[in-house]
Amino acid sequence: MAKIILNGCFGGYSWSDKAIQELSEIKGKKVNSREWLLREDPDAIALIETKGSKYCSGIFAELYVEEYDEELWIPDIHEYDGTETLDLTPRLTEKQIRACKNMDEVVELLKARDMFNDRNGKYSFIS
Repeated sequence: MAKIILNGCFGGYSWSDKAIQELSEIKGKKVNSREWLLREDPDAIALIETKGSKYCSGIFAELYVEEYDEELWIPDIHEYDGTETLDLTPRLTEKQIRACKNMDEVVELLKARDMFNDRNGKYSFIS
């Protein structure tokens, strides 16, 4: 399973000065609070999980950790007014897709991997 850091409120992704200072000490180098690498950085994730969102989040942020299975999903961060959600796209290999004769077989492949939900005859991704 993989983990990624998101912002859960309006305002935007940002880190507190205390958390950035602590991460800099942990890494032994100055850390920039806007580094996108921090989103999947194990030290940053551990800091949020141990110290909490209040300690780590910047003034208009509410950082949290989301977990997903990287073998099944390709992550993409969706942002609206600073609030972020994790959109997940099924990770299918080209070989798996080419083995399907039509779209119905692709849907069956996704259903077999619990990636589709059949509601009233309509399919929607489960994330």
